[in-house]
Amino acid sequence: MTYIEMAQNSLVEDLAHIVKYDRKADAAKAAYKIICEHVRAAGQDPKWEVMIKNPEETLEHIGSKNWWVCWECGPTSWGVEASMSLVMKNEHWHCETYWGFDLIFCDT
Repeated sequence: MTYIEMAQNSLVEDLAHIVKYDRKADAAKAAYKIICEHVRAAGQDPKWEVMIKNPEETLEHIGSKNWWVCWECGPTSWGVEASMSLVMKNEHWHCETYWGFDLIFCDT
């Protein structure tokens, strides 16, 4: 297993814990914190590499009024694997990805 694969698996495992949050905002903020920890561990600066957008900001960028967390410099397509691992695990929200290196928190 490559470093990238290990990093992606670790990130997805850590993100699995956000399903305990009923509110999309809380889940997105928890995901943001987890991703920032992984960014620091990779030697990157979360201030530059990770973003979190509230629904109004997301609407301006991609036309979706949901919470959005993005890490472009993370493992390839981490958002795809993370969103698939979170599908149908929470009755209030689910995750989708826009570019493959992000999570969008949508109503279920």
